[in-house]
Amino acid sequence: MPLIAEKLEKYGIKGTFFVGSFCPPNLTDKMFSNLGFLVSRGHDLELHPHPDALDPNRLLFTGYSMEERRRILETAIENIKRAGAQPPIAHRAGAYAIDPETLSLLPQFGILMDSSIFPVDSRSKVPLPENLANRFVKIEGLYELPITLIRRVPFIGYAGMTA
Repeated sequence: MPLIAEKLEKYGIKGTFFVGSFCPPNLTDKMFSNLGFLVSRGHDLELHPHPDALDPNRLLFTGYSMEERRRILETAIENIKRAGAQPPIAHRAGAYAIDPETLSLLPQFGILMDSSIFPVDSRSKVPLPENLANRFVKIEGLYELPITLIRRVPFIGYAGMTA
């Protein structure tokens, strides 16, 4: 992370880092040190929760109840603010695990943009018509920038869609 920040700063660029802002208790100090480092250098922090940092037996955010999801989002956002950053306004689900219930929950926390929908991944439970797969769209008050897909041609590798 310091190397990436250094390279950006060398060219006068401030980065947006999507961070998982919770971790096992024994790593909390390191997490806040890393987040604080980015904030102190003027970089932007946005939300990229990986709840398996809290419970390695439950890998996907969509595997939690709505009340648990609310608590996870509250904690993750509070930790970003505690590190000195502004509250996040953008979200990227860990492991592309997004569903309509999570999309509807995000605006309640001031999240205005999401980039989690990956139409060819089964963990992404929000269908998009093919003509919208690479389009910035609005879904229930939330702006969605889906994972960009490209079509592979057979002579470069196997045919099909990939990120």
